[in-house]
Amino acid sequence: MEEDKLYIYGKNRKYRATRIICKGCGKELLIFRYRPHCGYCQSCNCKRLNDNTRINENELYLIEAGAKRRAKKINCLKCKKELIVRKNSKQKFCITCNAYNAGMKNYTTGINSHRKTSIKIYGDKCCFCNLTGLNRLDSHHIDGDRTNNKPSNLALLCKSCHLLIHGSVRKGLSYLEAFEKIKGEKMKKKTLNKTHPKMKDFLKELESRCAFNKGEGKLTWECDHNFNKSIEILKKYKDIDVKSTIKYFEKKSCFCDCEIILNLI
Repeated sequence: MEEDKLYIYGKNRKYRATRIICKGCGKELLIFRYRPHCGYCQSCNCKRLNDNTRINENELYLIEAGAKRRAKKINCLKCKKELIVRKNSKQKFCITCNAYNAGMKNYTTGINSHRKTSIKIYGDKCCFCNLTGLNRLDSHHIDGDRTNNKPSNLALLCKSCHLLIHGSVRKGLSYLEAFEKIKGEKMKKKTLNKTHPKMKDFLKELESRCAFNKGEGKLTWECDHNFNKSIEILKKYKDIDVKSTIKYFEKKSCFCDCEIILNLI
């Protein structure tokens, strides 16, 4: 009867409560009556989660994203390799055997053989957007035939560009048409505008070339009243279209190098 009188009070209402004893330190706790609880106080529970060792000899745990998951040991049905997976997992094969069963004949030792050749040809950059980092890059078959591993049929793409190609194929385009379409869109030269990430670097370099000074409350600079310095800088950026960028500056009432700095900063 005493437990019926126990409550935890919230902002607008009260909740039924019950008493338990912490499994770790033996401290008495007051918890919500109808909610599941781990049986530990806050400090003991933190120690339990941060400890990477096994709590019991018969219990296995996987550490994933800082949290403990109950695990179990299984053997791959094909190669008999021992694996540790989540307790409620239905996994039966290791990564290599699972990929082989799915029909990926190139997947033999856990790494795609055609991916190695793509990296040798293109290095560690996406063919379209020059994104770096091998963990972000995929090997793509240009004609869609996974058995055709000739160097001319392989491309190294970032996950974003790779998904765009396969998305275009689902809409009805062939693999070759989708490849050429995304290649044209990604490799097309762009206009350097105010929202472009390279705009800040461009303005800084232009300031140094025009010798801008803010001494004694007065602005001083050197300008030939043309776009010569801007064009020299823009030619360094391979993905920027110089003509369209100059037209953009003129629309913003910038008709020489110094006016670009004064109007766009």
